[in-house]
Amino acid sequence: MTELYACDTLNSRIQIFDLKGKFLRLIDVTDNPIDPSPYATGCIVANSKLYVNNIGPFGNLVFSLKGVYKSSFGPEGAGDGELHNPFGIASLLKEIFITETYNHRVQVFDLEGNYKRKIFKDTYGTYYFWQPEGIAVNDEEIYVTDVFHHRVKVFNLQCLWQRQWGELGENNGQFNKPIGIATLKEEVFVVDGNNHRVQVFTLDGVFKRKWGEWGDGNGQMKYPTYVAIEEEEVFIADGFNYRIQVFDLDGNYKRKWGSKGSATGQFLRLVNLYIQPGKVQYLSILGVG
Repeated sequence: MTELYACDTLNSRIQIFDLKGKFLRLIDVTDNPIDPSPYATGCIVANSKLYVNNIGPFGNLVFSLKGVYKSSFGPEGAGDGELHNPFGIASLLKEIFITETYNHRVQVFDLEGNYKRKIFKDTYGTYYFWQPEGIAVNDEEIYVTDVFHHRVKVFNLQCLWQRQWGELGENNGQFNKPIGIATLKEEVFVVDGNNHRVQVFTLDGVFKRKWGEWGDGNGQMKYPTYVAIEEEEVFIADGFNYRIQVFDLDGNYKRKWGSKGSATGQFLRLVNLYIQPGKVQYLSILGVG
């Protein structure tokens, strides 16, 4: 069964649903020996384990798929292999890619949590990012939302800069705090958080279409955060409407679930969405400021 994982940060849990919104189970991320008050900000499944980004003394907590704590990596700090406010997380083959909002970088780890490389500064010593959050990885490239530069930045798998697009604004191709990002075939889907919409681009950043506006009606959004895609459907974490909305690839509304609260199926801060189709995996996450 294809499952959707939703990081319910302020409830310290990950809720798991089928794609129609039926609640299946939850993983209590407080069930670990190192951090009694974790804040789960992103998750993926890789190597038959659940990797959970955490704002706390260790930046990633690793669980079994049944929610049993296994290990951790990324002690809090700014050195290589250390993590400070990790948010976006993605995986490709045997590597994990994590964005850090406080350290303004992306780090790459192996599946055991060992540091491999990073995206941090260019050859002139200039920081690439001002609070990177969302990240998506395809077979050739890494796509990152650069929140306070209001851009999408693209790197190859060796972490070398390739191109970028976006600026502050409300017009097509402009952003106001872009957060979640996903790729599907030849398109890039970006959650434009403070413009309360989703924009779709070619892989080179050419604007194609958009949907969404401020509000709580069907198809409307309030500070959306993340996006996940499964075949012909787009799942959006509708942040301050405390719900998940589902659209087709053209942005036509299909269904929704969720409300504010702590019961199953409710959310207090809906940050990251991740879809695990069968035994494979897909993508990655938050930030409202």
